[in-house]
Parts: sequence; C-alpha cells; structure tokens
Amino acid sequence: MFPLISSLFNHVFGTDFSWPIPTFGFFVTLSFVLSYWVFHSEFARKEREGLINAFEERVDVGGMRANVFIGLGYGLLGFLIGFKGGGIFLEYDSFRSNPLHWLLSGRGSWVAGLGFRCCWFFSYCLCNGNHSSSPAGKQHVW
Repeated sequence: MFPLISSLFNHVFGTDFSWPIPTFGFFVTLSFVLSYWVFHSEFARKEREGLINAFEERVDVGGMRANVFIGLGYGLLGFLIGFKGGGIFLEYDSFRSNPLHWLLSGRGSWVAGLGFRCCWFFSYCLCNGNHSSSPAGKQHVW
C-alpha cells in the first residue's frame, strides 16, 4: 500500500514530501533492531533474577597488529559512509531518481569521505589508545 516511507508518513501526518526509502527494507531493518533490543533486555532481566549467569572466559588478544587492522577497518568504513553520505547530500536529485543505481555507482564526495575517514580513525585511536600498547596475551572477558 505504501511503497516508500515518505508515502506512509504523508498519509499519517498529512504532509507532502518525498524521501526514497523503500518501506519493506526499512521494516526489515527495524525488525532486526527491535529483536536485538528485546533479546538484550530479556537476558538482562533473567540475569538480574538469577536464572542465567554470566561466565568468565580467557581469550587471546591480538596485540598491535590486530589494532592496526581494526583501525584501518574503521577508516575504510568512515570513508564509505562519508563518501556516499556526502554525495547524497550534494546530489540529492540524482540520488532520488534512482537510489539503488546511485548507491552502487562510483559517485560520491571525496572530501566528505576523507573527512569522515579521519574523524572515525582518530576517534578509534583516541578511544583505544591505552589498549594499543598492551602486550598480546590472554585476557578475561565476560
């Protein structure tokens, strides 16, 4: 009945705007997010009641090499989000005409991509700076 989220929003609230997000994909994503939230809250409740107990496990920590690859992954993800997100902001009419074709093309904003890459990579380095110098070995996790 409503092919786009904006169609549903316009029908419910009486507005008139166009936003090219398909309804089916949006609600599939929403179902995954809500099922995670319910799963997490139920396990927290059962743990508070004492029905489920957390256990301690020792795992190997990769050391500096693993931190470098994780930091590069954060940088790559930040670049992709900035590249496509900035491109959508700058070329919205082209994106709105065919969103899937635009997202899978090579068009985007290099400046926004590099800016997001730097922000995400440096935020990773700032948040995990104290762990990067720790030696590789075993660590307790819950």
